[in-house]
Amino acid sequence: MDNAGPEVVKAVILAQFGSHADVLEPALSDARTAFPRAKIVLFSDRKTPAPPGVDEYRYVPPVKELGGRDHPRYGYRMNDYYKIEGLLTTDDGSRPGVAVALDVDMEIVYVSAFRTIGFLARRFGLVLPSNPRGTAARDTLIGADSDKKVDSPYYYGPAVNMTPIAFDWGNEQAERLLNAYLDEMLSRPVRGPLAMWRAICKTGFMPCLLPPQWCVCAENVGIGGEICLHVGHWKVRSFYGRPRSSKTGVGDRAPTV
Repeated sequence: MDNAGPEVVKAVILAQFGSHADVLEPALSDARTAFPRAKIVLFSDRKTPAPPGVDEYRYVPPVKELGGRDHPRYGYRMNDYYKIEGLLTTDDGSRPGVAVALDVDMEIVYVSAFRTIGFLARRFGLVLPSNPRGTAARDTLIGADSDKKVDSPYYYGPAVNMTPIAFDWGNEQAERLLNAYLDEMLSRPVRGPLAMWRAICKTGFMPCLLPPQWCVCAENVGIGGEICLHVGHWKVRSFYGRPRSSKTGVGDRAPTV
């Protein structure tokens, strides 16, 4: 079997901007527990020293093409852009090597299962979660920061989510897709899932879609076998008894629901 345990994950990417730039939990601590040897890299727009627990701090200024600091979706767009930029630019030449990107409001509750993300990335090149809205068309029509353009039959393919994402540094097709995504974000910035779907259609490369247990959103609470909770959603916090904006701990078994 391919060497794809925790050791193959060489970097974990976090990206926080604007008024919430100092909020890094629970993902920071959980990522360190899941991948103790990985380098944790934080992208931020604050000129400060690296926060405790962060191995590499990368200051990045606002991106004009994404609308700038005054845009109402500034933090979201910068997050969606620099998670992917980080997956590509943290490559240290290690082979095998996988980078994982996480939103900071993701709580890993099934550590041994989450560690298999390296195996999946090595096998498929790129993995990212399915979106509970089902089709890309529905996500485009009802999602925030969308241009509402459903102008192709491809939009009735699967919608994707943007956390967690894992990329095998040696996979050229996945690299091409991620670069196409960055081009989409700069040329016609929209919500990350929509830009990713357009990049998938442009390149013809389809990543491995992770099932809902990897990104439990409001629509999937109580699904069973949970691996990662998106505790930024109020319904998720409420259902699993998580307080807002606090460290909730890491376990090695899915919660009993």
